[in-house]
Amino acid sequence: MGFIFLYSLRIYIRKFNIVIYTLSNMQKGKEGDLTSSVYKDGRGEIRRLELEGVKFNTLFTKKGVYRSGDYHSATQFDLVLKGIVEITMFKDGKDVTITKRDNESIVIPPNVPHLFYFPEDTVMLEWWDKPFEAQFYEPYRKRVMEQFDKKD
Repeated sequence: MGFIFLYSLRIYIRKFNIVIYTLSNMQKGKEGDLTSSVYKDGRGEIRRLELEGVKFNTLFTKKGVYRSGDYHSATQFDLVLKGIVEITMFKDGKDVTITKRDNESIVIPPNVPHLFYFPEDTVMLEWWDKPFEAQFYEPYRKRVMEQFDKKD
């Protein structure tokens, strides 16, 4: 599953000219490193970190954009440090949307498709209870990808 996710991600990166940076190549301007610790695109920035064996991400996301559109076997935990995020999850055959603000947490159960929308600039932390392998949930992922089409 991880290979399928990375392969799909690589296709989207090429199709939409998304630039990915690593800490070691930011000055050099290299693109396309899927193992990077810093990922930037028009939506903002994701920093992949590890401390004492715990892996987590810090995210800065700009107002008005979507992220995610996937599901995975791990429980996902998020903490909104600053801003607002609307999370839509597909539960019991319908879309359920919740809103979280500064200092509020989010728990996304395993195998629940989810989509993040950011009505204002937002900073978050995210982590999982086991290794992260995701698959796209097309009804949500389509919204993520459509935002790239609008910017052309």
